[in-house]
Amino acid sequence: MSAAKAAFRSWSKLSFDERAGYLLRFGDALEANRDEFAELLTKEAGKPPPAAAGEVGLAIWGTRVTPHMRLKETTLTDNAEVKGKKLVSLLPVVITSCCFVFPRFILNWVSPPPPSFFAKSQ
Repeated sequence: MSAAKAAFRSWSKLSFDERAGYLLRFGDALEANRDEFAELLTKEAGKPPPAAAGEVGLAIWGTRVTPHMRLKETTLTDNAEVKGKKLVSLLPVVITSCCFVFPRFILNWVSPPPPSFFAKSQ
C-alpha cells in the first residue's frame, strides 16, 4: 500500500499529456510482446488462445484510444464560499484502470476495433 500511495502522489502531479505518453508507451510494450502476453493469459487463466489474443488486442487498442479521451469539467457552483466541479465522463479513467484486467468487457462499451486489429503480428 505504501508503494501505491507513493506512486499515486507522483502520478497525480503529471499532466494529462504526460500520462497519455506513458499509456502510449505501455501500449507499445504490450504490442511488442503481444504473443507472450496472450500465452501468459492462456497459462494463467486457462483462456483459449484466440480469446487470450483478442483480450491482449483489446488492451492494446485501449492504450491507443484512451489518451485521446479527455475529461471535461463543468462548474456546478462558483461563488466566494463554494466551488464545485463535476467530471463529465469517467469512462477514460475506467478504461485506463482496467485496460489489461477486463478489456473484453470494458472496451467493448466503446466502439470496438476492427477484426484486423487482432491479427497476429508477423
